[in-house]
Amino acid sequence: MDDNHDSDGANITGLPSQQAIVDFVYSCATPPTQREIVRAFNIGQEYRAPLRRLLRNLSEKGVLARREGRRVASPEQLPEVTVLELMSFDDNGDGLARVAGESSDQDADAPEIRVILSRKAGRAPSVGQTILARLARVGPNLYEARIIKVLERQQKRLFGEISATNKGFKLMPAERGKRDAISVQTSSSAPCAPGDLVEAELLPSKGYLAKTARIVRNLGSASSTGAFSALAIAEFNIRQHFPDAVIAEANALKTPPVKGRLDLRDIALVTIDGADAKDFDDAVFAEPTDTGGWRLLIAIADVSHYVRQGSALDKEARTRGNSVYLPDMVVPMLPEAISNDLCSLRPHEDRAAMVAEIFIDNDGKRISH
Repeated sequence: MDDNHDSDGANITGLPSQQAIVDFVYSCATPPTQREIVRAFNIGQEYRAPLRRLLRNLSEKGVLARREGRRVASPEQLPEVTVLELMSFDDNGDGLARVAGESSDQDADAPEIRVILSRKAGRAPSVGQTILARLARVGPNLYEARIIKVLERQQKRLFGEISATNKGFKLMPAERGKRDAISVQTSSSAPCAPGDLVEAELLPSKGYLAKTARIVRNLGSASSTGAFSALAIAEFNIRQHFPDAVIAEANALKTPPVKGRLDLRDIALVTIDGADAKDFDDAVFAEPTDTGGWRLLIAIADVSHYVRQGSALDKEARTRGNSVYLPDMVVPMLPEAISNDLCSLRPHEDRAAMVAEIFIDNDGKRISH
């Protein structure tokens, strides 16, 4: 990037270079004000008007972006205060969010936003709710968000089974502890029949008027295969489909060559998953030692070889948190190209693995590893 110039093209020697200013702005966790830029570079009073013109010029070129409170930021940097949609919770109880209004199949370069929950923010939001939050950038493409306010709560969603009465259809909620049937409004866009599992939206009611719900989606007959799994997926907002960028990244992966790895293919490792399993997570081997104990080998798929930190696969896995096992299906944390193929220790196929070697005595006490 060239040195700074004023509007007439004359060089402004009293200012740092454009590149230095841009680098400083991009490095700030919070978008800086002009005053903070002045302090950072110790810019004299006589150069503050030229600095203001320079920042305006960089904004017009798209190199910088204007933010609220006379701040400037990287065009890709999120505003300091914005509305987020809560997508899920991680193992630490913190939330994972995205900018409200973005597609669920968001670009692989979309930032990771972790919502720090605290009692000061009041009642914690639910998955799917929107929040007004203050953001702080804590790393490349990584933000921490602190809740300013939980915005209006979504209409209450209900899930349950449809039954017929002499006054029309009723919905028996699937939620534990809710036994009262609710009248439902049907429509041509969401038809239903007795025995169907549905998603409904509770309509506003006043005073002592009976509750009524509107059918949003028909999940199929309760007697059909997979009906209750579909109900669980809908009720708990479980992500089923992977973004295109994640699928493309998974499909491009291949089993690594043997070179550079310890070759254990001559050892009779056996898997311990059921006969109908598709993702063989681990394999084991045991043999007696000359000292009267046992040598154990425990192998698990080398997932870290394929899922690199910061990749589209890594971000999607963080959002999901885990695979979900239902009575008749599995919603995997990673695409099938990985979970059921590259990271499945299938018999008689070469697979990259992490292997632990453990020595135990006859009583099962660990000697070494």
